[in-house]
Amino acid sequence: MTDREQQLMKRLEDLCQWIREGKVIEAMYEFYDDSVKMQENLEPPCIGLNANIEREKKWLESVKEFKGYEVQSLGVGGDTTFQECTFRYVTVDGKEVFTAQIARAIWKNNKIIDERFYWHP
Repeated sequence: MTDREQQLMKRLEDLCQWIREGKVIEAMYEFYDDSVKMQENLEPPCIGLNANIEREKKWLESVKEFKGYEVQSLGVGGDTTFQECTFRYVTVDGKEVFTAQIARAIWKNNKIIDERFYWHP
């Protein structure tokens, strides 16, 4: 692994820790570029940090309780990282949700500029 890849792996590990600690919005300011493009599955991408923070806040409003976030594997190649993880949470209407996903991120200047999430809908 190159020095750059080691640096990105450390950033990715730190991002995962912030998520585990429930600092989702704070993590977006720390780890994402102002012009970030984020995309869920085949949905149209959401562009810009502020737009993505608002999107994330809206999702967080639907969550009553987090039950777990586990990382199964991490990877890095060049300026791209991968994360395989699972989320468990309860929605405000009482529905228990389990999501398994792969997140692919492209980094520039130690910030994510492009991220795509692949998960079963």
